Amino acid sequence: FPRFLTYLFSLILILLGIINGLDHYEIITGGKTLAEISIVVFAIINILFVLLAAFFSERSDDKNYLNLVFLNFIVKFVVVLIIPFIYYQQVKPESSNFIVPYIIVYVVFTIFETWFLSKKVKMRKHKWYSSFFPNENNIIKNRRFNFYWNRANFG
Repeated sequence: FPRFLTYLFSLILILLGIINGLDHYEIITGGKTLAEISIVVFAIINILFVLLAAFFSERSDDKNYLNLVFLNFIVKFVVVLIIPFIYYQQVKPESSNFIVPYIIVYVVFTIFETWFLSKKVKMRKHKWYSSFFPNENNIIKNRRFNFYWNRANFG
């Protein structure tokens, strides 16, 4: 979880830099506040989702884990529609380009979440395989897997 928070904090800083850079272009002005709000909302959703995913992963509760993925999809879908709608009703931006920074934030957070989840699923598969075949060869495979996985993902 600390590694996830480090990645998330880095992602937030990068997104804030991108949004501040885009705010200087006249074509995309007006969406900075919406993008900043969305960063906070998507960060909270990601933190909650990762905490719940870790909980269900530790319990090896596959059914609830899949339900959690589906629930996350539904929540994000609703949030993606509601946030710009409320912003539009409150601020009444002059052009429709206010949505561009919001879409960038949404896409980046979706890629980040997919990347992190795919790593989690790989670890779950490896853990599941190891629990069914605990022998000496598998212990060697575990060491190799951990070495290569850590090397590939953490340098």
